Amino acid sequence: MLSVIYFICKALYEIEPPHLRKNKLILKIRSLIIFAVLLASYSPTSIYGQITVKKLPNAIKTILDRDYPGWQFAEVAKEIYEFFKMEKVEFDPNFIMGDFDGNGKRDYAIQIVHGGKRIVLAFLKKGNFFKKYVLETSPEPNPDIYLWLLKKGEKDYDYEAEKEFFYPTDAIGVIYFEKAGVSYIFKKGKFQMIVTSD
Repeated sequence: MLSVIYFICKALYEIEPPHLRKNKLILKIRSLIIFAVLLASYSPTSIYGQITVKKLPNAIKTILDRDYPGWQFAEVAKEIYEFFKMEKVEFDPNFIMGDFDGNGKRDYAIQIVHGGKRIVLAFLKKGNFFKKYVLETSPEPNPDIYLWLLKKGEKDYDYEAEKEFFYPTDAIGVIYFEKAGVSYIFKKGKFQMIVTSD
């Protein structure tokens, strides 16, 4: 995307009237303004799709391409991106890594869009392969929903049981921005959902 912006600026320079080209200061300021405007118009939330796809193991990409051809990482609202930046969060709102089953191996959770549906998936490392778990499926994307990594040992509150608890392993949080949230904890061979924000 940045390369596209560069070529636009270059093209604008080439069509600049010759008498303005001689004034390098004016031209440089104008180019910087154009670059800033174009960059600001580029939604930062789409950056995640470009970055996170490189982090996914090939085995997971293969599963996704097989089961969800044409899949994409789910877009999130600009406010969520800004929230992550302000809080200096080290993971992405649609891609997290952790040890969700406590076997000491790196697992993954992602939020994608496929066929117009929003899907939250977990991939647990089992020996030399990954096992897929579908955590959520909704009929349409929602940019206000994002993922959150919940670390082993963190304290939280179960609204249905009305009591505090500690995460026995890393867990997957699915958060509805400034509204509600649930946690997915892996127990007895499956993910269990707990309402942890209301």
